Amino acid sequence: VNDAFGTAHRAHASTEGVTKYLSPSVAGFLLQKELDYLDGAVSDPKRPFCAIVGGSKVSSKIGVIDSLMAKCDKIILGGGMIFTFYAARGLSVGASLVEEDKIELAKELEAKATAKGIKFLLPTDVVVADKFAADAKTQIV
Repeated sequence: VNDAFGTAHRAHASTEGVTKYLSPSVAGFLLQKELDYLDGAVSDPKRPFCAIVGGSKVSSKIGVIDSLMAKCDKIILGGGMIFTFYAARGLSVGASLVEEDKIELAKELEAKATAKGIKFLLPTDVVVADKFAADAKTQIV
């Protein structure tokens, strides 16, 4: 029985791997309660309705972002995927992760949001560092 909503989507040994050795494998009551709540919140949202989407890659969030555009008044993006959107806007992103093959898609998603009157927000500043380490020199830009 899986009742761990926050990790149910991950293909880890304790959430997905174990299901190959157990029968039946089912969602627990708490997991079902979370899913029912989310379904209600997304199917019939209170307005204004804002979604916050994060992740490292645009490619893994395309379906989510596109689906949310049919329901949201505002979408806020975070995580590493923002750099692909920054690059699509023509901004410098240094050595940050950019999915070069998704830049046109990022432009299309922003244009679609604008056409639908959806506020499509990216962070206005980011922390940059001279290296990926605990002792790195950082700066907010």
